[in-house]
Amino acid sequence: MNPSVIEVVAYVTGLEAERITVISPFPLIGSEALALLKDQRVRILATAPLPGGIGFENENRLIETPADHFPVPLAEKQGVAVFLGGPAMFSGVDLLLSLLSGRWSFVCRIRGSFSHCKVYRLLFNHWKSEITWHLRRMPESHPVIRLVSRLREIELLQRLWRGRQVTHSDGILPSESDGKDDEAIYQEIITALKNGTSGGLDVVPGRILHVNAGLAAGGAERQICLTLTGLKRHGHSDVALLGEYKGAMDDFPPFVQTLDAAKIPYESVTKVSVPGVLRRLPKRVATALSQLPLNLLSDILALVEEFNRRQPQIVQAWQDSTSISAGIAAAIAGVPGIMLCGRNVSPVCLPTYQPHFRAAYRAILQMPGVVLTNNSRAGATSYARWLDIDADSIPVVYNAVDSVEPRPMLPADWRRSLSIPAAAPVIGGIFRLTPQKRPILWLQAVAVLGESFPDAHFVIAGEGGMRDEILHHAATLGLDGRFHLLGNESDVSALYAIFDVFFIVSREEGLANVLLEAQKAGVPVVCTDVGGNKEAVQPDRTAVIVEMPDPDALAFALTRVLNDKHWRASAKIAGPQHIEANFSTDAMIEKTIMLYKVARLTGRTIC
Repeated sequence: MNPSVIEVVAYVTGLEAERITVISPFPLIGSEALALLKDQRVRILATAPLPGGIGFENENRLIETPADHFPVPLAEKQGVAVFLGGPAMFSGVDLLLSLLSGRWSFVCRIRGSFSHCKVYRLLFNHWKSEITWHLRRMPESHPVIRLVSRLREIELLQRLWRGRQVTHSDGILPSESDGKDDEAIYQEIITALKNGTSGGLDVVPGRILHVNAGLAAGGAERQICLTLTGLKRHGHSDVALLGEYKGAMDDFPPFVQTLDAAKIPYESVTKVSVPGVLRRLPKRVATALSQLPLNLLSDILALVEEFNRRQPQIVQAWQDSTSISAGIAAAIAGVPGIMLCGRNVSPVCLPTYQPHFRAAYRAILQMPGVVLTNNSRAGATSYARWLDIDADSIPVVYNAVDSVEPRPMLPADWRRSLSIPAAAPVIGGIFRLTPQKRPILWLQAVAVLGESFPDAHFVIAGEGGMRDEILHHAATLGLDGRFHLLGNESDVSALYAIFDVFFIVSREEGLANVLLEAQKAGVPVVCTDVGGNKEAVQPDRTAVIVEMPDPDALAFALTRVLNDKHWRASAKIAGPQHIEANFSTDAMIEKTIMLYKVARLTGRTIC
């Protein structure tokens, strides 16, 4: 008997109600139906058709409905209605028809147990998730997205959107999770999968499918391109990239052009009907999944359908959010090899962090064929501590640097375009304009330096939400005329060539690509002592690492570098040598292929 049916029988037995309707989204076997109908208070048992046309003496209480429709409106207005699944199994039409028929609440599975939920709350949550799904797939430049960004600043609308005004009797919907109860949900999902109810995918040998949010300008996206093109050079021709939000985010043209030139497909994930896909999954798996937040479940089930259609032998997912949705989806579909790529230290302090991350990761890592990697030993140690697992179970795959980069624009042209004198020292940084990169601290440090070097210029290349704030601070610090804020630049090789020092003050880092690129270009580095920075550079030979992240200490390190011409000349030679010896594309690809070949826990050869 299905464990969820056993649980609902026990729950119904303990109910203090005279009339009960039980609704099953899946066909029941005869013993399950009998167990529910044994309680005479169960006036209606609505279910998809029973196998073999099994009949009962009290068939007037048993209502069989089409398998593609949940019989929500059949619940009696009086008494308690108990639904065997979670909220995600209801469609908007189901919930609307329920309200029109006078049914105002259901009991359904929430976080591993049965709870009362108001139908209007479920309907609001459904519509909210649908709207969010479409918004997340609109370009940032779309007028609707701009309007929504402004509306988000209104506190009352924020509270209404989050749906925090709930009474105790409403129950707590999955979208309101604080992460404390997620462990039970994800463990239920994994238990269902491990009990042999996951898909048995008929894979295409050698097919490798990478998944990420998209190809925005960023370090992870650069490594995706290097990995895909490197795999193809090493003989793995059947490779492709799926973008969860392709079309919504601004793809960085050089990355797209790189994949196009290598004839590597880059395609988007197609939206699916959540109730429709759930009905096609094994009962126990679908029941467990239906308790997840609808937005997350939409992403997971869309990827399940993609994996079923594309039949990959390996799925490699990048960054936390995508790793979780793609990891669960690949396990459901039965993909034999699943590689999840962490790109930083543990995400608890990052703006992308969500409360369910830890429980989801811990559950996924219980599945055979799954391996979690990181791009630095510091990152692997941080993840291991966060997840309470052995750090040695997280292999490190270091980032690589392009072997050859074009330089269409000469350094002298760059200086002229920015009105920087030929002899003026230039402090440069390339990073996203986000709080994690601490651009205000960057400005404060160069402002202190500028007092000793009045002819110095300061350049940042990157985009992000802090652009206006950065320009305001630069003006306040008196850097007008000497500070240059560029956008995302494709010609980074020539940009590095005008830097006398590469400067980055991140709060958290995994293994920053820009540190590798700067050293390859022969540019000395000054950086903060965070994450994998010490692994990326050679301290005191190619870089100066600052332990105290304050403007004076950082400015002092920059001053040392600018004043020591001999050290800079030595770093210009040592930097490229360090990168060639430790961060080659071939080394990264060889380590990646090795991890493909060994499935975690089972040791099966999978590619």
